[in-house]
Amino acid sequence: MRIQKWLAAICAASMIAACGGGDDGDGTEPIDTTPAPGQIGTGEFNANTYLVTAADSAGSSLTADTFTLIKPQAAVHKVGDVLVIDAHGGRLVRIVGVRQTDAEIHYQYEQASLAQAFKHLDIHMQGALTAEDLGDLSDQQGDPEIALEWVTAADAKSAAADIAQEKIEASTHQLQISYKNLGFQTGSGITINGQSSFQLNPDFSIQLSRTSDQAIPELEFTAKVSPDLDTSVTIGSQYGGQVSYTLDKDFPLKPIRRIIIVPVGGVPVPVPFWVQPVVNVSGGVSGTAGSSFSTTQNYGVGGEFGFSRVRGSGFDAVANVSPRSSMDVSDVESEFGVTLTAPKLELYFKIYSVAGPFFDVGLESSLIGKGGVQGEPPVEGVEVEGSAAIVANAGLKAGLDLGDIDGVAKLLGNVSFEYSPISIKVYSYELFQKTWFFPYTGRASIVVNDNGNVADDIFEVALDGTVVGRTNKGGSGQFRLKDLRPGERTLTLTTIEDDAPPGTYEITLSDGLTFANGSTYRSGTLSLGASTSFTVIVPSTSTGSP
Repeated sequence: MRIQKWLAAICAASMIAACGGGDDGDGTEPIDTTPAPGQIGTGEFNANTYLVTAADSAGSSLTADTFTLIKPQAAVHKVGDVLVIDAHGGRLVRIVGVRQTDAEIHYQYEQASLAQAFKHLDIHMQGALTAEDLGDLSDQQGDPEIALEWVTAADAKSAAADIAQEKIEASTHQLQISYKNLGFQTGSGITINGQSSFQLNPDFSIQLSRTSDQAIPELEFTAKVSPDLDTSVTIGSQYGGQVSYTLDKDFPLKPIRRIIIVPVGGVPVPVPFWVQPVVNVSGGVSGTAGSSFSTTQNYGVGGEFGFSRVRGSGFDAVANVSPRSSMDVSDVESEFGVTLTAPKLELYFKIYSVAGPFFDVGLESSLIGKGGVQGEPPVEGVEVEGSAAIVANAGLKAGLDLGDIDGVAKLLGNVSFEYSPISIKVYSYELFQKTWFFPYTGRASIVVNDNGNVADDIFEVALDGTVVGRTNKGGSGQFRLKDLRPGERTLTLTTIEDDAPPGTYEITLSDGLTFANGSTYRSGTLSLGASTSFTVIVPSTSTGSP
């Protein structure tokens, strides 16, 4: 097992405190086992488990199924042995085949589990992760739409200042995700701008133990996070019609190395415990709008949430959450029905590059704008109904690089519960339901419909060369136009999508607008990509401003 070489190599790598205070590290003198900085627990290897140190694996390579070591520094292991690799972000592997050349050892392997590697394991990882742990995040830049960076607490709070019911504790390890014109693309009709700020401070413990008379190990697992999350996001429809956008982006961060003290041949050996945090942001918008609208949503979560699993029972939610939020709506020019999911933050942790706990928190909200009448005398307009709820989940799941294997089973192995990816809704709280009213004063209306037998057309509508919106596919678009000057205007229709040619349309004018012949209705057909124009008369008595 080459204990002396392990100790010498690891001590040479600035691990003297973890290795102990013996005279030369050969195990002949008593060794100080006082935990060193970065130590998070203790463990005991199973009989066929071996550590592969950084010195052992110098020049090594790791593929999806083969671990290659360079001779002569590396010992030769046999089929069935489990290796704890202190390289490549950390791996637990079980050898299923061995092939040697004069210069190399090639191990075919499968993912091993904590239960296969350790007879006993007691770990508690806690505390905020900082730039010292994760680096400067420069490799996460370059995306024109979304970026992750370190900021100060004051900078992180600036965008969400309106909802700060409680201040985030001053911190130099605040992370911020910025959303920059998300979804700004032809046919989308939606832009998302804003930012989320949070801390990455996991708190999880694993206790794995097996006595000689137990067939399978007992497992206790607790995981919590206190992100102190604040999100401020503005979502706007640039024009009417069908609007949709889906956000789903991962930020894999630098793997973190901590130390477990494991006795090997009676000598305490520092063994690496590797964890890789991953930040994911997701969200979406879907629905239809007659014309433009804008909503600004702010939400934040203080406190902590997660899950706990004690011996002999299942997983239970852990939550001590204080939510905060606000929502505003503006620039509503017509009816709409839109489902919004403001960007949701997910944090998950891959232990030994396999699987681990995850936590997510987000705002589930909706907006519906319906035609209505309010006031005395009555004024026609749009009544907007909004609602929002903060929802948090926690559980265990596989890392994305494992494909379709059961990553949780691979992480934990044969332990005392049904291992599978789990997800627990740890917190759900309805924040508010609000209404706003937007009158139609001083505006005129143009409605364009697909009136064919097949609901397949999308038309772009422009007035005097300026695009004012698009219709919903196979449906309609109602475009409220304000500040129209009296006189002749040019209304142009262009077929953007047409699954069953030709495109079929009908146009209805109201609020005093007419076509040149005095009518308020036109219909016809229009090929894909083609345009047609009509003269529209805005009378001097129009509801539009002169």
